[in-house]
Amino acid sequence: MKKNIWKIIIAGAVTLSPITFPQFADTSDTELFDNKINIVNASIVDSGNCGTEEHESELTWSLDSDGVLRVSGYGSMNDYSGFNVCPWENHKDQIKKIIIDYGITNIGGHAFEKCEKLSSVSIPNTITNIGDCTFRDCTDLTSVVIPDSVTVIGKAAFYCCSSLSSVTILGDDINIGLWTFDKTPWIEEKQKENPLVIVNNTLILGVTCSGDVIIPDNVTRICDYAFLQANLLNSVIIPESVKNIGEFAFCDCKRLKSVIISEGITNIKEYTFGYCDSLLSVTLPDSLTNIDPYAFSSCDELVSVTIPGNVSNIGDGAFNDCWNLASVFFESSKPAELGSAVFGKPSDKLTIYVPADKIENYKNATEWDYYADIISASPSDNETLTYKMGDFDGDGKVDITDLSALSLYLVGDREFTEAQVNAADVTGDGNTDLADLAHLRQFLSKKTEKFDAE
Repeated sequence: MKKNIWKIIIAGAVTLSPITFPQFADTSDTELFDNKINIVNASIVDSGNCGTEEHESELTWSLDSDGVLRVSGYGSMNDYSGFNVCPWENHKDQIKKIIIDYGITNIGGHAFEKCEKLSSVSIPNTITNIGDCTFRDCTDLTSVVIPDSVTVIGKAAFYCCSSLSSVTILGDDINIGLWTFDKTPWIEEKQKENPLVIVNNTLILGVTCSGDVIIPDNVTRICDYAFLQANLLNSVIIPESVKNIGEFAFCDCKRLKSVIISEGITNIKEYTFGYCDSLLSVTLPDSLTNIDPYAFSSCDELVSVTIPGNVSNIGDGAFNDCWNLASVFFESSKPAELGSAVFGKPSDKLTIYVPADKIENYKNATEWDYYADIISASPSDNETLTYKMGDFDGDGKVDITDLSALSLYLVGDREFTEAQVNAADVTGDGNTDLADLAHLRQFLSKKTEKFDAE
């Protein structure tokens, strides 16, 4: 049964890494002067604690009569959502400026949401994480500088900041969540310049892309959700420069048919290509070692996939609900560790091909016994196979497995023997090309009863 994709997307949490702080903050003379003036001219309106439960007293906040809210101390701010409202909730309409002191490691989720008069925020370079919805609907905020210490900006952190026209991101290894800058002038202007929004070699957004897209070879990271529901995207080529593709990055791209991932990627994360209903072909690199849970879940049109030899782990439901999946080719002599229901309930169509001399190893491996009846020797390992017209795997029948094999051959992801190439020339014109693929499709859909070459 398919899961509700939005329940899956909206759910989630961020884990913070510990950080060690120096004894003293770097504060400019100008900042010191401004702070002294503030102390002289403004009185404290309210104050309290705002740290996480185990360190609540280690972080304090104060709001003065000029509308300046300061957070001080060392460690992590609390997250505020649901019934856990922020301690300055009743003063949000007074907050004009926020100063986060050096030593704070994260800005809590929802902390300053709907501070509509906020026009300025100072973020120190000890912050590593900005939480979900932290500055959402801060409609007077015009600019923000994100220091290079920040590695994560949460979902909708600056969503609907309708005056935010200037964003400076100093770091070159940052992951940006879903809707983080949506409905801001800054992101809208960026998208006008280029539908691929790239900042410091990080591709943060590509949802307005269409057609065939080649990611530039200076990009090193594709953020979580970057192409979520990019429904005009037909194909994508990801270059060797990309070392990290975020979770949900290409999720729910309804027209995406072809994906080529170059060497360098070691992990396909959760739901990276989930719910891509039209995905026909995916080329995975030899560098790949892990396929996370539900990475290709609900790719209804995927008929064949080759799992490179270095893949050692495939997570729960990675290919679940891929109803037309007919052929999975494993190149490794050692069975990968499988999670539960990796291929869902095996269909009558599915065959898992493994090296001929390792069949028993696969059938006897943990979790593999569930698929034992559909494990077969890779056709390339059996040189005695004979091929008839349209039958490229030598199993004596022409079916969707042959269609998928020809698709992979034509994009360079499968090698054919000379006999297979000849069997693939179903048009009989001396070439094995897209015309043969189209003719084979017609044959399988019964629009034609025989091959031209016969």
